[in-house]
Amino acid sequence: LVDGAQAPEMACMELGGGAVAARGVTLSNCGTGGVFVGAGTGASFENVIIEAPSGPGIRVLEGGSARIDQGQIVASAASGIIVRAGAEMALKDTMIEQPGQAGVLVLGTATIDNVTIRRSSTSGLEIRDGGTATVTGGSIVDGRGAGLFVLRGGTGEITGLTIHRNRFSGVIVGDGGEPSLENVVITENAEHGVYLLPGSSGNLINTLITGNTGHAVSSADGAGTQFQGATASGNREPQYLGIELSNADPAEPLASSTELEAVSQ
Repeated sequence: LVDGAQAPEMACMELGGGAVAARGVTLSNCGTGGVFVGAGTGASFENVIIEAPSGPGIRVLEGGSARIDQGQIVASAASGIIVRAGAEMALKDTMIEQPGQAGVLVLGTATIDNVTIRRSSTSGLEIRDGGTATVTGGSIVDGRGAGLFVLRGGTGEITGLTIHRNRFSGVIVGDGGEPSLENVVITENAEHGVYLLPGSSGNLINTLITGNTGHAVSSADGAGTQFQGATASGNREPQYLGIELSNADPAEPLASSTELEAVSQ
């Protein structure tokens, strides 16, 4: 156990170069954050618990890389994990619970495998400013913002993820964001299932969008969307399969920027 309460001006671990491995460690009450991974550092963590840091749980800076397997990050004051531009993160079989901002913020490159993000204060997973993430499995549930937020040139290959019971839309894509969602379940979110803002685009493949308070998909003028085998059911405004396209003539509900293939309700 490392208790950072006596050094509030520091993170519990500040790594500035070389290879570092930690297993079975608990970091508690860390000052400015749990772990900072600096340039030139390759860090590996297994069965590590980070509790109530006053900043992010883990921050990986440009030129640094980190791998986390079977970790827990609980009640961080800022985001659970921040991956800066030029940094790399591999995250597997990990729980992020009640972060003060996003569960995971990706501005660099991240691989996220079977990760659960619960009760985030903003987005569960945010990919922006040219960041890219490959997500396989896992869930984003009970957040106070969107489940998945992709914007400003962020991209993602999202497969097998469940996005459930978040206070905003399950997925929001804005301002140059371009995710691809395959075999994703988007259910019981308090606004739309998927909300595409102007300048964004998205690809939904074999995705189930059900039980959301708003539309299954709401696509603003200037957004491009492609559907392949998506299913929309039980969402509000079920006409046009629950898909609202603000750039569409009522007589032509599918705009030219949107392609639907085998969409069912």
